[in-house]
Amino acid sequence: MVGKCNYVWVISAGGSITAGGTSTDNTVTVLWKSSGMQTVGIKYTENTSPFCAAADPSVMDVTVEAGSSTVLTGDKPVTQGQVVTYSTPYNAFNAYTWNASHGNPEICFPNRNCLTLTWDFPCSIINPGYVAVT
Repeated sequence: MVGKCNYVWVISAGGSITAGGTSTDNTVTVLWKSSGMQTVGIKYTENTSPFCAAADPSVMDVTVEAGSSTVLTGDKPVTQGQVVTYSTPYNAFNAYTWNASHGNPEICFPNRNCLTLTWDFPCSIINPGYVAVT
């Protein structure tokens, strides 16, 4: 009977596993939340196979570059009742979170890299409005 190895993935504190990385996966996808030096490690645990002997993890150093600043396009200044679409360049690896201070926002689908906003009341120096994306 041929046994099966169990994998144990070890990711440094700057990242989180988004796919794979279970005890039966020989691959892992990591979302890095912090730039700088990070690590990905894997070790095997014995599961009836003599070929699963790596008790110490094999570790790979990963240098994570700081992300670029977000580019946001859309009209400004705006007037009450104006409908404006704000967008940022699409990247398949990004998850977009929008925030708008005024109006009725509608996120564009399927890519979610844009937001259409109907400004519901006037913004001014005293009551400025904003649109933000992370």
